[in-house]
Amino acid sequence: MTKININILIIEDHLEQARLMELILHRHEQPFVVRHEADPERALEIMASEAFDAVVLDYSLPRLNGLEVLAEIK
Repeated sequence: MTKININILIIEDHLEQARLMELILHRHEQPFVVRHEADPERALEIMASEAFDAVVLDYSLPRLNGLEVLAEIK
């Protein structure tokens, strides 16, 4: 059985929190490919050119809050 990578973008301005989320994801057998971005505006630029299966989004971010980023993603 071929495993398909699941691409996840973590938008989190606290590096420790992002690393914890990545560690939790990697505990599972599913092959997650995790990318982290602290800047929400840069994360939106990345999403415009790369495909992700899921986004883990912090609510409290610099310049844009999580709901504003979510509105931009939609």
